[in-house]
Amino acid sequence: MVDEQDPKSSASTSYVRQTILLALLALAVVALVYEYGVARPKSLAAWDAVSELLNSNYDQPGEVTNTNETVQAAIGKPPARTEDEGKKRVEIYEWRRGIPILAYSFRVTYDNKEDGRILLNAALAERLPSRREKKLAQ
Repeated sequence: MVDEQDPKSSASTSYVRQTILLALLALAVVALVYEYGVARPKSLAAWDAVSELLNSNYDQPGEVTNTNETVQAAIGKPPARTEDEGKKRVEIYEWRRGIPILAYSFRVTYDNKEDGRILLNAALAERLPSRREKKLAQ
C-alpha cells in the first residue's frame, strides 16, 4: 500500500517552506549589508581615530593631553562598558555586527592621575577586520 498525499496539502507545504527559506535569505542579505556597510566601517574609523590620538601622545612624550572625553569625541559615541582597575580605567567600545551576538570591539586604557585627570595610555583591538578584510571593504 502506497501513501498518497493530497496535492493541495503538498502545494501548501511547499509554499510555506519556500516562504520561510526566502525570509531567511532576506535576513542573511540584510545582515551582510549591515556588516560591510555599517558595522565594519564604523569600527575601523573609530580605531583609526584612537590610533591617531595615541600617535599624538607618542609624538609628545611627557605631554599627554588626550583624555577619555577626547577619545569619546573622536569616536563619536560613549563606551559600551567601563571598568576601573585601581589606577587604570578601561573603556570598551563595541559595534554590533550583522549577527547580533557578535561584535567588533576594542579596549582603551587610561591612567587615573592624582589631580583627577584620566589620560589616554593604550588601546587593544579584540577583533577588528584584518588588512585583507579592510581592502575588501574599500
